[in-house]
Amino acid sequence: MNLPADSTKSLKWRRRVLILALILGCVVFFLYLSQPDWLVPVTMVPPWLWIVPASVVLWLGWWKELRIEWRLLAACTLLFVVSYVEEFRSMTRLRSQPARDWRNDEDTSLNTIRVVSINCNGGNGRCLDEALAYEPDIILLQESPSSEKVAEFAKLAFGEEGNSLWNGDTSIVARGSIRAVHSQRGAPFVCGLVSLSRERNIAVVSLRLSAPAQRLDFWSRHFWVAYKDMRQNHRKQLKDMLAKLDQDKFATRWVIGGDFNSLAGDGAMSPLRERLRDSFRDAGTGWGGTGTNDMPLFRVDQIWTSQNILPMVVTSRRSQFSDHRLVVADFFVE
Repeated sequence: MNLPADSTKSLKWRRRVLILALILGCVVFFLYLSQPDWLVPVTMVPPWLWIVPASVVLWLGWWKELRIEWRLLAACTLLFVVSYVEEFRSMTRLRSQPARDWRNDEDTSLNTIRVVSINCNGGNGRCLDEALAYEPDIILLQESPSSEKVAEFAKLAFGEEGNSLWNGDTSIVARGSIRAVHSQRGAPFVCGLVSLSRERNIAVVSLRLSAPAQRLDFWSRHFWVAYKDMRQNHRKQLKDMLAKLDQDKFATRWVIGGDFNSLAGDGAMSPLRERLRDSFRDAGTGWGGTGTNDMPLFRVDQIWTSQNILPMVVTSRRSQFSDHRLVVADFFVE
């Protein structure tokens, strides 16, 4: 069938757009898979954002004579979504949300614990009460209030069972005893062995990795170097933290959470992925973004656990006093 000249030009234009989009899609897929340090600004984009341009091209590119090209691009987009867009799973999980009065639930197991993580926005003490409202067993604080304020809060919250560990920027508050494993002032993490009962001893870490580079001059070489250095620094900080945990022979169960200042799928997280599980990826429900509170595009606040601590339900909650959203997570401790 002979097509009019205008239709032929339109067909050629659409084919070129589809082929170009397919090539770019394959490149993006490979970059998220390999996570090269020198292209951090590309892969630090939340994967779900790439669905927007792909959907537009698929919508504009449909033409019955281009079914093969269109289907290839659609298949590539679907593979990317299934592989890297965690919201594809979390938004469709039909699980009950963590309730504030969960301890009144008759089905609550003695081996179930709740962990809440919150960035206190420059030491805002009102964030402490906000976290306590979810009745947690363990609270992880970043940009923590003062040592005195955190210690006082632990006793007010949990009575004689309440204890805290503080190192300046990060803190741990728990309904149980805490033995310090690492609490060096100025370090990006604090670590303690929390004893919730005789049978449940958990190595707990609250961390806040170094702040991300604040640059937009992508045409400059220094822009790319700054983000590469940020990832390498995050990776080093995580390796140092894991090395401290390995030194404690009593730490057989691990809970590591806080403000990572990176996405959970970022290349900096490779030391964690080799040994731990990302609780939201396994059991997250709803929209998991935590940064910022008003526009949660990035899931920078996370909780990772060892394989013997099973995530049951994990979600993010809007905060009244922080610039980050809270992470609320329920776990079954084996």
